[in-house]
Amino acid sequence: MLSSRIQAFAFGLLLSISTASGLANAQKPEHNDSKCASDSVPTSQVNSTPDALALFVSPMGNDTWSGRLASPNPTNTDGPLATIEEARNRIREIKSTQGGLKRPVTVLLRGGVYSHVNEIVFTTADSGTKTYPITYQNYPGECAIVSGGKVVRG
Repeated sequence: MLSSRIQAFAFGLLLSISTASGLANAQKPEHNDSKCASDSVPTSQVNSTPDALALFVSPMGNDTWSGRLASPNPTNTDGPLATIEEARNRIREIKSTQGGLKRPVTVLLRGGVYSHVNEIVFTTADSGTKTYPITYQNYPGECAIVSGGKVVRG
């Protein structure tokens, strides 16, 4: 059974949950071309603008990168973040240094499997506002699978 924190996260995020047995058949962490049930945002609206911030997370990412690019750059010196937790932490840092959000934030999960042994914890510090919401969603046309739990044997 998922913890209430993960359930709250899953409720607000368009994602697929796979079982441990389903992971054996899951695609490797690459940007897949399979379509999810719906695309929340057109691809043309996934970049940061002066009025909105987009952060990208990818199984091919790196938590030391900026998270402002959807894919790694040609020299592999910048690109998407690797974890949902780091995206959350970056937003916390933005809120702390700016005295709150100054624009909406969208975290876009690129296609692939995001495996977690521990729960992803969100607190009230991770909330957006009506004017400046924080949204976690899949990248248009891709399916992000956030998978957690322990394998039960025997």
